[in-house]
Amino acid sequence: MNMVITRRKNGKFGFTILELLVVIAIVGVLISVVVFALDESRLKGRDGGRKVQILEVLKGLELFYSDSGVYPDDGTPADGTTGDTLTTIGSSFIGGMYLKKLPDESNIYQYCVSADKKSALLAVNTENDKGGSNYCSITRGVGPSFGCTAWQAANASDYRGNRF
Repeated sequence: MNMVITRRKNGKFGFTILELLVVIAIVGVLISVVVFALDESRLKGRDGGRKVQILEVLKGLELFYSDSGVYPDDGTPADGTTGDTLTTIGSSFIGGMYLKKLPDESNIYQYCVSADKKSALLAVNTENDKGGSNYCSITRGVGPSFGCTAWQAANASDYRGNRF
């Protein structure tokens, strides 16, 4: 198949400005679609990593519970109603045989135990809603508040329950 390039009126070969603008617009639309898809993939990837990390922490909590009969202290007052981020969890749990180190971004993980330390809630702030305010949690024990009544009340609009 022979392609014939014709000469323009002025005698020069090339593209018109309109043809170039159309090509640039099409390329721009394709790039924006790809960037949007990559952004969604990054959100899902970070949430997937958080899911793996929260399950690892849960395994450590279950091992601790199996050995001692209670969940580790969450660093809150004795009533156990507030809970806190994983950074306040007892040093006998972190760095020992149960969990070598805290997950990255440990400030987005919420950990609460009941007053008798027989029930626990472990939650993580996810990005699925693009606002970063959905909490997914894992609960263990008899509940119903799992020691986190104040936290659950403060995050009631964002709390999504057991999604992992």
